[in-house]
Amino acid sequence: MNNPIRQISTLPLGIEELSDIAALEGFGMVQTLISNFRSGNNCFDRQGEALYVVHQAKTQQILAH
Repeated sequence: MNNPIRQISTLPLGIEELSDIAALEGFGMVQTLISNFRSGNNCFDRQGEALYVVHQAKTQQILAH
């Protein structure tokens, strides 16, 4: 993959699993991101906002800016 970082406009596959793992470790921010995105409260579509996914080997990471 030439560019492992790309901007996305929908939530990526596997984000629920990431949310479950994060919650087990005491972090609720991934669930907050999912809830806010799905409700339309924050879709990272305003000026200066973006949602990125980082593919690394066979994994991916989600970055919000």
